[in-house]
Amino acid sequence: MGHGDHRLLARTRIILWGGVRADNPRAIRYYEKNGFQRVGRFTEADGTLSPDMMLALHTVPDPARP
Repeated sequence: MGHGDHRLLARTRIILWGGVRADNPRAIRYYEKNGFQRVGRFTEADGTLSPDMMLALHTVPDPARP
């Protein structure tokens, strides 16, 4: 699958549940710079509150489909 194939799979977002630790600001900045938004938070095993992040995929209508 190539770039843009999320339309074929009807995917509208990418969610990073458990993927970004609060004590890793470099990773958080990377994801935010690339369009991810904080949408919640979860508690790590050590008690740290870390953000859940999501990227909304902008779907473009496929001109080949009526």
